[in-house]
Amino acid sequence: TEEVKRQNLMRKELAWLRRGAPARTSKPRFRIEAANALIADVPEPRDSTELMKFANARLGKTVFDLEDVTVTAGPKTLLQHLTWQLGPGDRVGLVGVNGAGKTSLLRALADAAATQGEKQPPAGRVVVGKTVRLAYLSQDVTELPGQLRVLEA
Repeated sequence: TEEVKRQNLMRKELAWLRRGAPARTSKPRFRIEAANALIADVPEPRDSTELMKFANARLGKTVFDLEDVTVTAGPKTLLQHLTWQLGPGDRVGLVGVNGAGKTSLLRALADAAATQGEKQPPAGRVVVGKTVRLAYLSQDVTELPGQLRVLEA
């Protein structure tokens, strides 16, 4: 919001400076200095201190290695023979129809991470990196306190 306000003010100031007659040299100096200050006052693209909170622990080369994994939900087999390596810094999007096994796969990863690889899926093997600390937010968002705003939570 602050960046949008800054951009709008900068746009108005620059438009005012452009509207002046080219021969006119008596433009108020404070308006020119204010416009230059707005242009120079570009904030950092991200809050580096907030990002450092997430990167306080080193993540090793192994995050998750799935070998020939089968994911089930009750009697129904959702995924079979899944081999997947998830490394540090990987960003993944799971896409599929309802009931395809997206959430069940994430739950299997979360179970393996919570038990440091002790709890395994019905078939196959999940290897969890030693430095992995998984943060999981369910679809129901029951982990977040209801009274807090998203950024506060």
